[in-house]
Amino acid sequence: VVAYRWERSTDGLNFTHLNSDTQDYVESELSPGDYYYRRIVRNGVCSDTSEVLMVQVLPPVANNEVIAPAISEYCGIPESIALAASEPEGGDGKFSYAWERSIDGGEFVDLGIDTKDLDDNNLTVPGEYEYRRIVISATCEPTLSNVVKVTLYPELSTNAIAGTG
Repeated sequence: VVAYRWERSTDGLNFTHLNSDTQDYVESELSPGDYYYRRIVRNGVCSDTSEVLMVQVLPPVANNEVIAPAISEYCGIPESIALAASEPEGGDGKFSYAWERSIDGGEFVDLGIDTKDLDDNNLTVPGEYEYRRIVISATCEPTLSNVVKVTLYPELSTNAIAGTG
């Protein structure tokens, strides 16, 4: 009869039994860190220990906030809208970004900008612009920031009066 024994270590040297005697092992939630696994298979007096498998659990990406700009309303179309954002944390410490924009309540569209902060100089029409940032790190789930709104009002151009009589 074949018997299995799963073991785990946090240093790769000192292993403890996981109370799992099945061929496959599924780990439930773990705290961030490095974990080492091995399986010992026994059949009668024969035994074999597997290679050690290292699994790295990363902390989730956090601190993804777009900071509201000092000016959030414009008369006309400015040259650009600059938005600052927080420095993210977690993951493997290396981040990539995707900025998205929605105009007048439409769907969010990827702007193709992979920077921590945003300088949107592709403004063509007045309206309510909403921005958000997605942060990606290693194999962690991408995280979505808060939404920041900037309103571009149309310039006034027909304010003429005429006297009568």
